[in-house]
Amino acid sequence: MLDIFDDDMRVQVRFTVVPGSAFTEGTAEFLADIEGPVIPWHEAEQRPFALAIAASENGDLHRLNAPLIVLPHGAGRNKFAKPIGGRPPEVSGFTRRQLVRAGRVVPDALVVSHANQLRQLAEQVPEAHDRAVVAGDPCYDRIVASIPNRLEYRESIGISDKQRLVVVSSTWGGYSLLEHLPELPARLLAELPSDEFQVAAILHPAMWHRHGPWQVRKWLRTARESGLQLIPPREGWRACAIAADWLIGDHGSVTLYGAATGVPLLLAGFGDHEVVPGTPMADLGATAPRLDPTTELRPQLEAVADAHRPGRYDPVVRDAFALPGESALALRALAYRLMTLAPPPGAPAVRIVPPAQPEATRVTAHLVHTDVRDREIHLRRYPAAQADAGATDSWRRHLAVHADETDARLAETATVHLGRWAADRLRSYPGARLAAAPVAPRSWQIHVRDTGSLRLDVHGDVDPAIGPSAVHAWLTAHRDLGSLDGVEVVLGTRRATLRVTYRSSSARISSAFGSPSTT
Repeated sequence: MLDIFDDDMRVQVRFTVVPGSAFTEGTAEFLADIEGPVIPWHEAEQRPFALAIAASENGDLHRLNAPLIVLPHGAGRNKFAKPIGGRPPEVSGFTRRQLVRAGRVVPDALVVSHANQLRQLAEQVPEAHDRAVVAGDPCYDRIVASIPNRLEYRESIGISDKQRLVVVSSTWGGYSLLEHLPELPARLLAELPSDEFQVAAILHPAMWHRHGPWQVRKWLRTARESGLQLIPPREGWRACAIAADWLIGDHGSVTLYGAATGVPLLLAGFGDHEVVPGTPMADLGATAPRLDPTTELRPQLEAVADAHRPGRYDPVVRDAFALPGESALALRALAYRLMTLAPPPGAPAVRIVPPAQPEATRVTAHLVHTDVRDREIHLRRYPAAQADAGATDSWRRHLAVHADETDARLAETATVHLGRWAADRLRSYPGARLAAAPVAPRSWQIHVRDTGSLRLDVHGDVDPAIGPSAVHAWLTAHRDLGSLDGVEVVLGTRRATLRVTYRSSSARISSAFGSPSTT
């Protein structure tokens, strides 16, 4: 919202933190990073200001000497507040104990994203009803304005046009997705072929700051080593949601914003009893399909995509966000009215969101499934960080590791090694049958144990690291290595062509791995 004050030398902003909140962790670091001028709370409550803006109604806001705007800090007000004693349930954001102090309504303006929230306010705190201002949602407006940049967002996080992105979003608390299904990110990565799918996770900032980034990364270590793209809490989640092919969420705001992008949704860990009936979030919970954790995930994703229709969630979105494209204008008009200042000319900009910059760990060990069919090698790779990774198919399997793999167990048991010193790796690892050294961006010098070496070029929009595994598959299928040139590798909907140059005549034997099996 603060962008509405850009270029106005009449307005000077100061930040302060209301004491007593359970969610202040990370605030000081955030304000330091943006170089925002901060004053302590005891000073803020003593000085007069032209305007105060709060993203929550909690705390002693009645002590401020300024007209007060209270904003929602999510996609509307869809949840019940944490119950206190025997009090009846209250809508979070519309709690009497915070909106009314000493018989006086605290906020001068209580911003709501849609007029349908006014009924809830009238029921909960009727004397605050005339303080409500329908102003839409600037976050929603930015997301909608950014949808045309979807391909740029996908490219920025390494999603090719033949890959699909599954985004997992979790709010915080005992009924969130990660509390309900903590294994879901790792399980998605274990069940979905790495060359066809990528997985990203968006976690509520409260998870990051209450537990600390170190702890969050530790909890997700296996998923991260399996290729999870972890979106930082401050920025990138909107671009990631726009880039998604599926969003698996819960009753957090990201799921509702995701519905606005038109992405197919699956709900997991949806806290139905925490959601206020009749709200857009409740309607979304009744409309979107639920994930079944007891069955395979890929068929569920594909079924949801097949059944999805554009505009499926438009009624929910229309009931959640009023004044589409005009929220910044409405908020600016409100702020300047309370400051008794004339607003600047023209309309404030609706800013395109920046690309995501996820934390990502390169997968250095793959369990490779292969099936040789005539002159095609069908290949699927899964992260070897998970022992049970991979589809339940009848394809041949082998383990391929890069030289920078840190798990010694995987390096010792791998049959395919990739690294600069290929011949040395064959000597160091007796179980290795093949080692490959990169000699160009898409070329390998491959050494086959007790056989010889060859130069392999991988042509196509694929990870060239599949090349050595394709050679291994060809040999274990007892195919003539001399016929490998021109063979195609199939990875889902993508194809690559192998081109071979021999460096030793001994590599021309029919199979480096023994005679064909009769079983």
